[in-house]
Amino acid sequence: MTTQGGAPAVTTPGADVEQAGEPGTPGRAPKVTLGLPVYNAERYLPTLVPEYLSQTFTDFELVISDNASTDATEQLAREFAAQDPRVRHVRQKTNIGMSPNFQSLRGVARGEYFRWGAADDLIGPGYVAACVAALDANPDAVLAQGRCVDVDVDGNVLVEYPPLDVTGPDPARRLRAVLGPHESHEYFGVMRMDALRTVARAVPSHPECDRVILTAMALRGPFVYTDDAVFQRRWHTGQTMQVRRTSERVRIHDPRRSGFTLPAFELGYDLLREIHRAPLTRRQRLACYAAMRVWLRHNYVKMIKNVGRAAIEVVGAAGRRLRPGGGRTTAAKGA
Repeated sequence: MTTQGGAPAVTTPGADVEQAGEPGTPGRAPKVTLGLPVYNAERYLPTLVPEYLSQTFTDFELVISDNASTDATEQLAREFAAQDPRVRHVRQKTNIGMSPNFQSLRGVARGEYFRWGAADDLIGPGYVAACVAALDANPDAVLAQGRCVDVDVDGNVLVEYPPLDVTGPDPARRLRAVLGPHESHEYFGVMRMDALRTVARAVPSHPECDRVILTAMALRGPFVYTDDAVFQRRWHTGQTMQVRRTSERVRIHDPRRSGFTLPAFELGYDLLREIHRAPLTRRQRLACYAAMRVWLRHNYVKMIKNVGRAAIEVVGAAGRRLRPGGGRTTAAKGA
């Protein structure tokens, strides 16, 4: 995913937007909504949008949500919307952050199935058809994904990842799979919209909010994988994943958030909340709560680091306030 840039004023996702393009056939919803959240994506749109429009499966709408880009993204998106009735361009009037921009697409999607995309990732021409066929053939499945690979900027395969163990009927076993170490490629699979709609709209905006979505979906049903589709995550220096400083990643995902943060604790709380909200029997829910030990085993070091970083931030803020000419002293002088 491409880094989302600065943090201008914030609007509610989808509440203050400009739209271009019309839904494909009036009065008829498409089978699939392809949601493409972008920010300053002029480098990728000229090749990515034609790739989407050349899918062998054609009953879809492509909704481009432009997060107040400052380059030629808006112009390119409007041109594509004018050329193909399947394309809609939704522009946020201010930068609302990466996570809210992703989630805003849920509110405008009309398809039975839904897929998030990223401007710098790739799918082949048969990807949507294969995933739709997999969901149609497996009515209990809530998400379909193909083979998942990482590629470099030239398209050379770096690594291929095995599928997660989320295909069985036991929600606790599926949960253990998504709580362990993985790359969240399934977040960019094709989801059953009826299941996604039952996931709370108030999705958290910390850097690992994709894991919250995957957890919620895994609690609602199995995933299905198909060898007839390939999802390619492209590695490059502009990715959000390449940003190492936690506070900066938090700000990219949601500009409204800054300063004191405990993202690992927030993630743990959000995962517990999804278990509580999921449509499970009492026995299944208890088993899922017990499965959280998998997450704790892999994240307790992050939690310790969060506390250390927070302590440093608190001490630093206190020092700035006590320093001559800073904090309350400055306020008093200006009063």
